[in-house]
Amino acid sequence: MVIVFFFAFSTMFSYSYYGQKCTNYLFGAHNVKWYNYYYLAMIVVAAMIPLKVMVSIMDLAFALMALCTMFTIIALAPRVKRLMKEYFSK
Repeated sequence: MVIVFFFAFSTMFSYSYYGQKCTNYLFGAHNVKWYNYYYLAMIVVAAMIPLKVMVSIMDLAFALMALCTMFTIIALAPRVKRLMKEYFSK
């Protein structure tokens, strides 16, 4: 139980840190405080809703991240292919 406790808190801290860094990059440092407010509110919401609903929300969030990643990979594939050919032709 102690290990699960520390794993849960380390996960919460790391998600908070990475979220702050991404918010800083995407929206500027002045908007990081809004991310912190949102993150804290979502911790409270997640503690109040049923576990199955929370797992479904997290699955949806991970699916949306995967879709963004796949779109980016497809959009950048021609550029990567071109740069790879240039790199290996030297």
